[in-house]
Amino acid sequence: MTANWNRFECSRGRLARTMVSSVVAAVGFVPLTATAQAQTAAPQASSERGAGTAAAPFVRRLDTTPQMTGSEQHPQPLPPLKGVDPATFALRKARTAQSPANPTVASPLPAKPQSLETPGAGIVFNSTTEVGCGNVTPADQAIAAGDTAVGVLQAINVCVNVFDKSGNLQAGYPKSLTSFVGLPSSTPTSDPRAIFDWINHRYIVAFIQFDRNFASASSYWIAISTGDNPAGGYCLYNLPVQSVAPSGGVFPLPDFPRLGQDRQAIYLASNIFNPSYKWEEILVLPKTPLYACGSTSFSFFFNLQLGGVVTDTTQPANVFNPPDNPRSEYLVTSKNIFFSNPKNGLVVWAIHSPLSSPTLTGTTVATANNYSTPPNASQPGGTNDIDTGDNRISGMAMYNAGSIYASINAANGSRSEAILYQIQPFVTAGGANDGQIASAKILNEFVHGSSAFDVYYATQQPDPEGNVTYAWNFSSPSNFASLVYSSRRAAQSVGTEPDGGIFAVQGGGFYNQGRWGDYTAVAPGGLASGGNTGSNPVMYFAGMFARSDGTWQTAIGRNGYTAITQP
Repeated sequence: MTANWNRFECSRGRLARTMVSSVVAAVGFVPLTATAQAQTAAPQASSERGAGTAAAPFVRRLDTTPQMTGSEQHPQPLPPLKGVDPATFALRKARTAQSPANPTVASPLPAKPQSLETPGAGIVFNSTTEVGCGNVTPADQAIAAGDTAVGVLQAINVCVNVFDKSGNLQAGYPKSLTSFVGLPSSTPTSDPRAIFDWINHRYIVAFIQFDRNFASASSYWIAISTGDNPAGGYCLYNLPVQSVAPSGGVFPLPDFPRLGQDRQAIYLASNIFNPSYKWEEILVLPKTPLYACGSTSFSFFFNLQLGGVVTDTTQPANVFNPPDNPRSEYLVTSKNIFFSNPKNGLVVWAIHSPLSSPTLTGTTVATANNYSTPPNASQPGGTNDIDTGDNRISGMAMYNAGSIYASINAANGSRSEAILYQIQPFVTAGGANDGQIASAKILNEFVHGSSAFDVYYATQQPDPEGNVTYAWNFSSPSNFASLVYSSRRAAQSVGTEPDGGIFAVQGGGFYNQGRWGDYTAVAPGGLASGGNTGSNPVMYFAGMFARSDGTWQTAIGRNGYTAITQP
């Protein structure tokens, strides 16, 4: 059965443009001339390094995995673990919601330009439903788009789907992640990430299996396709936590995995709990042996700190554009749970020489805006009752043409907003410090939000020119939780956006489950000839919206600046 029956064409997006523009007329934009929080001596970033091994994987085809059935019972996914207890975190969120003077914005808002417009999506289609994906909540999800006509893979906490680029679900889907890797359906899985390697034409999918009681081993799964068919064969690797060993019957748990790549390696990062928060670890996995389905040794980094404070949720960048070949892999961290409000600045890291004696070095860069823990989002019939997480960079970070693109959730008084960044890293050349991070500069930073509505979980996807599409969630006292997308040209003035965005799918009812997906998903598409996108630089996005019955559903869209005549 295909998904044609619920596909939304571009005309719907154009109608929705009018609706969302009227709602988002008060969006705030903050230029880089804003005065950042005063900085004294820059705190030092540090880490430790270790070595691990990955045994030879087993190979399994996704398309021959049995289809997921409605009778399968899957455990609820793992909510993002915090470095503080739930009661303390809830109190922080409540205090933020009650503080309309929260000083997130550091300068007056300039007038919003009206000269450009977000290009309407060539296609938007409804994808996975809560009922169709094991009845778990919510939809932490990943999307990867390859270079063939049947080339869109979407993974959610316990299931995976494959679509063609017209939005048709392929026969035999969804598949459960547990069936795919040979585990019983009672095994909890969570937090999928996915990328496509446009140079080697491989899909890379990562997720965790976990024991929330820390009484048995939790681990990473990494699935690497043997070719450019998302439904074909995969090399399946299972790796334990590297930086903390089991002790006294307590097994460490890797939470909230993040995925990145460059030409040489796959980078898998996670937050380690044992059972309280320990630190981050980042696995540096060489591509050549993994793509050959072989065993390999690898390096990993752990105990990342800034000024003696442990960090969390560092995002390795996805270097996706074939012409890009940076000398180091870049990563970015916001100041999150262990840093007091209001916060200022980001940490930018570089991993150099990943296959031989790698180094991880970090530096701080001040941000134009302070940021604080966001309040939960509101919807009709519910004030501050949709989870917006914390200040971590939850969506993937993207690297393109010398810049890193990332986003955080932050507070705008009693509302949640998104702050989006374009960051330029600089590394040293030659000598003992070759390839180590030297400094970083924020090229663009703007606040997407308003006192009238909530914005949360934005993720950015640039194309090779530097045009950017970003997906985000939107709700307000008069609007149910929706999936929205926005775009801006590379030539758009710094600190501004062209418009308020377009509804991909408007929420249909009250979302009654509290927990929302911890990130939206984006993916590059059309970077190589072939498939049905040609060579046009299109961008895919995916995210949750609320259905009329109070459950969640996801949607996938595709847009881009594909003609010079577009604004």
